[in-house]
Amino acid sequence: MSIPPLVLRQLLRQARASGLLNIAQKSLRAFPPELLSYEDTPEGENWWEHEPVAKVKAHDNLISQYPEGLMVTFRCCTLIDLHNNELASLPEDWGGMQSLAELRLGHNKLARLPASLFQIPALTILDASHNLLTELPECRPLARPAAPARPSSAQSANPAGLRPVHTGRARVPQAAGLRDTVGFPTGEVDPPRRELAGVGAPAGGLFELYLGANQIRQVPPSLVALIAPTIRQLDLSQNRIGALPQAISECEKLTRLVVSGNRLTDLPPLRNLRNLATLGVHLTLTVPFDGLGERRADLRENCLTRLPALPPQPPPHPDAPQAVPALVELFAARNGLASLDEVLPLSNLRTLDYRENKVSEVPEGLTRLEYLGSLDLTMNGLEQIPAFLGFMPRLRVLLLEGNPCRALRREILAKGSVGVLAWLRSRAQGGPDDPSEPPAAPGAARGRSDSPQALLETEIRNAAAGGEVNLEGRGLAEVPAIVFEQPDLRVLRLARNKLTQLPDAVGQLRQLTSLDLTRNQLAQIPTVRRPRLHKPPSRLHITLTHLGQALAGTDVHELLAAYNQIRRVPDLVLGMPLTALDLSGNPLGAIDLSGAALLQGTLQALNLSMCRLTRWPEGILLCRALRELKLSDNKIPEIPAEVNALRNLELLDLTNNSVRSLPYALCRLPVLRGLLLEGNLIVQPRRAVLEKGTPAVLKWLEERGPES
Repeated sequence: MSIPPLVLRQLLRQARASGLLNIAQKSLRAFPPELLSYEDTPEGENWWEHEPVAKVKAHDNLISQYPEGLMVTFRCCTLIDLHNNELASLPEDWGGMQSLAELRLGHNKLARLPASLFQIPALTILDASHNLLTELPECRPLARPAAPARPSSAQSANPAGLRPVHTGRARVPQAAGLRDTVGFPTGEVDPPRRELAGVGAPAGGLFELYLGANQIRQVPPSLVALIAPTIRQLDLSQNRIGALPQAISECEKLTRLVVSGNRLTDLPPLRNLRNLATLGVHLTLTVPFDGLGERRADLRENCLTRLPALPPQPPPHPDAPQAVPALVELFAARNGLASLDEVLPLSNLRTLDYRENKVSEVPEGLTRLEYLGSLDLTMNGLEQIPAFLGFMPRLRVLLLEGNPCRALRREILAKGSVGVLAWLRSRAQGGPDDPSEPPAAPGAARGRSDSPQALLETEIRNAAAGGEVNLEGRGLAEVPAIVFEQPDLRVLRLARNKLTQLPDAVGQLRQLTSLDLTRNQLAQIPTVRRPRLHKPPSRLHITLTHLGQALAGTDVHELLAAYNQIRRVPDLVLGMPLTALDLSGNPLGAIDLSGAALLQGTLQALNLSMCRLTRWPEGILLCRALRELKLSDNKIPEIPAEVNALRNLELLDLTNNSVRSLPYALCRLPVLRGLLLEGNLIVQPRRAVLEKGTPAVLKWLEERGPES
């Protein structure tokens, strides 16, 4: 499919005016050939008003080839976004892309990456995740250019190789590769990232490299050595890597290293990674505790036989904040670990997950972990359970199912952590093996307690005691009924299963504030009708990425359902007292809020970006409490003259639409602080005014008056 000629001319005219080429979500199978002659001046236009392409957005198409000729057209680009296409290869030589800072290539079909990509001096972010990469290129050290020679007097007037660039008032020379000043007032100093790469600019280097979900078997040491001085985030998850190079330990600025889902049997020493905040697969940084930074390590589902050497830990009772954040959560389930001795120095641990390993004994030194509150040793090789576990001061969750300990009978396991801890204390004090304890929670004895179903139910009950149940990636076709018997459950994670529907019983979870349904097979989300609560939860974040057609209805005040396939918003959602609604990235086409009386009185933030809107949404002018309105990346042709009805509006984002003129009513909005108009077809006011920002635009409208 190709873009209609008239639409393409409009897009190119817009790009020549703003520097942004936006051809995303056009179902393109190839780049338009007109891009190869982009710098030719069309009839009726002035060449001195043209801007070079600074940003390219071509994501969510079907493009399979990247023509060599585009390297010239895009030579001044700082951003190229090609994610979610069909690219099978890339040009070999990227040496001319001296200004490129961000390259998005995720979700394509690339089998290899050119080595020259890693030689781009300005490149800071490279995303090549979810491709077909089997290997990574060997890289030579990045050459740091010397300072430029002082120009001669003959060259000072007009140095060779410089081209004129429009700045709003006069044309001044600019070196090839220097970023333009689109969006900044004339005479304003450019931001640091807009320096000329290779000419007096600071040394570059990758900050973020995403290579997850490929078929990579080996990481070249030369590549790691190249990025080691600057890399902050490195994602190598879901590959076939058997070992990491020792050079990883030299990446001292690394804050996030993701290596789960590989074939690792060992990890290099990580003692030098003192800035590491996340090690593993979960991309979260825990909330600070007692004023100290905290870290978590997730090493699940690898082939590790021992833990890596981690940075030294601060003492458990520090008098002042430490320079090294404490490791408080360690997840090492489903590996080949045979000993707990390696965790004994981690004195700040609060959660330790060693499920499905090969641990045969629990060392007495574990008592030194005085903050440990959750210990999971399910399905290991423990034949004896030491009694001192029952006396650890903060231990509340102890999971021991699936071990060959004969003394730990099924009746005791059925009572959950409380029963197991009481049994251990009773044994230490010489009491009976089965002390009298409160009865098990409802549903505790459904069939044999050593069956998979009984083990799952026990796990759910124990986890629900902490308010969160995580059933991600279990291959569930339906939600276990016992989940809906946990009245205090606040967080329910059901991502990456095979759910086709969610029972209405979810409405029984009165305290539920977070529900994750990512990557299931849901065709419809049921309406969740809850009893009236004394204090209803303030937020429910529903994540439905990669699902089919999904509809959601909840009672909460903030609903975030971005980037799904929602084509119609249920009336129940529009009838909720929401304060924030995010439906961006959904193919809505249109939305009507004129009948949502309750929503009109409460809605403060509305995001309808990238929703394929072709006109101003109906009923928005009735939302008098609205403070933020985001309508970017649509095809809205005009702003209604009655927009001044939104008296509380502080931000209006209309980036990348088809707006040609601005109504006088905009300057009558009393608290408007942000008006984003980049990427439109506005003729009046001229670019010189638009570049000066919101105050200048509003002043221009006020001076023109309502009659204009």
